[in-house]
Amino acid sequence: YLCKRRDETRGRGDFTFEVIVVDDGSTDGTKDVAARYARKYSGDVVRCLQLRRNCGKGAAVRRGALASRGKFVLFADADGATRFSDVDRLEDAMRSLGGEGVVAGSRAHLQSSAAVARRNALRNFLMHGFHALVRFVAGVRNVKDTQCGFKLFSRDAARMLFENCRLRRWAFDVELFYLAKRLSLPVKEVSVTWNEIPGSKVRMSGIASIALELFTCVVAYSFGIWQIHV
Repeated sequence: YLCKRRDETRGRGDFTFEVIVVDDGSTDGTKDVAARYARKYSGDVVRCLQLRRNCGKGAAVRRGALASRGKFVLFADADGATRFSDVDRLEDAMRSLGGEGVVAGSRAHLQSSAAVARRNALRNFLMHGFHALVRFVAGVRNVKDTQCGFKLFSRDAARMLFENCRLRRWAFDVELFYLAKRLSLPVKEVSVTWNEIPGSKVRMSGIASIALELFTCVVAYSFGIWQIHV
């Protein structure tokens, strides 16, 4: 998609891109796959950043976002659950914000779908419980789906948010929106095409740690333990 778009716009806008793969201490050969693509497309187009040990998804995304060089920063999960060409929708929404802020890809429109209906009662209970925590503990009410791994940031928004982001694991998305609210950054949510990928979900055991991270986040910022730097 990116190469095709670059070729189609050459000479009239000069669309450029880079792909940053962050290897969060993996043992599945991720860095080798990234290295092959870097050789194919050049190291300036595809870069692989390696964390020495597993630090968590939040830490990996933060590392990649702060190393990026573009006018806009897209963070996308590597499982390919979201159709990549939907970045066009996010860019349209970003333009409606004047080119500054955060656009969140969203699966909220799927919540009444058959996929949700097939989930067991416990998973649906935990899902609604998490949403309640996000709304009433973290105070994030303007985004229905904080966890979709497809988000677009303007350069300045990415710098402010990721330089301040402390959470290193699954709840970091919520912290980003919490920070956006505190920093008065505009946020817009856009529906994206999404397919459920086997094995790419947070485990039940992770829900408790996410809740703990959210409470830690709110308490630390509220009492000035964590400072927000602009």
